[in-house]
Amino acid sequence: MRYTSFSDRKKFILDSLAKSKVLPVSEIAAGLPVSGETLRKDLILMERDGLVRRYHGSVALVSQDAAEMSIAERRTIYTATKMKLAEEVYKYLPRDRNTVIGLDVGNTVWHLAKLLLDRERCTIVTNSQEIVELYASQSKSEVYCTGGLLRDYDRGFYGPWTVRNINTASMGAVVLSSAGVKNQNGLGGVSFEDAEAKQAYIKNSALVIAMIDSSKFSQCAMVSAVPWEDVNILVTDGGIPDQDRECLERLVKLAVVD
Repeated sequence: MRYTSFSDRKKFILDSLAKSKVLPVSEIAAGLPVSGETLRKDLILMERDGLVRRYHGSVALVSQDAAEMSIAERRTIYTATKMKLAEEVYKYLPRDRNTVIGLDVGNTVWHLAKLLLDRERCTIVTNSQEIVELYASQSKSEVYCTGGLLRDYDRGFYGPWTVRNINTASMGAVVLSSAGVKNQNGLGGVSFEDAEAKQAYIKNSALVIAMIDSSKFSQCAMVSAVPWEDVNILVTDGGIPDQDRECLERLVKLAVVD
């Protein structure tokens, strides 16, 4: 097959992905006699049709995407870029040794929490069980777990108990994640409880930082959680669509890492 048409290339891509949960774009490109730009456009169209999900340097079938992956598997997606995002976010965090930092549930925010492990006397407030477990084996910082109703999918705590405990903390900064921002005027939440937790964080934080990789701009979330005007800094990567970038630059301070 010469793969001269989009439909032929789409079939090849889907057949290739059917054999594996995730494939590097370079591996797909090796089997197609087309330019990298043509393949990029093909993947964009397939993502818009809900067939695949693009990550930095890799692509996954939607049917086998994050919703069906374990937390450990999701952490291996987009890892290099997530670490770059974490390093960029770190630059904006308050330097006061006694500062309190709120950390939202999310795989990307987990990478920031890992980076913060070596920081002296940093106090963390989080509704993420994953982050609590990360800090359990070290003593340089203090971590406060909000508690609440534990959700199995992302191992986050939600509900009235969570919100009440977040409301008792005064934070110098909070770092928020998002399940998706497509068709949203801000950060989307996976549930109403997720949105309520995010809103409690921003109410009690002096600085609000959103930390999302560019794949979230093609993903929809269930509810609107935080409008862009409530975000001080948005940190993302260079895969952000041009139209979204132009719009966001008028609404929020945008920090884009390559």
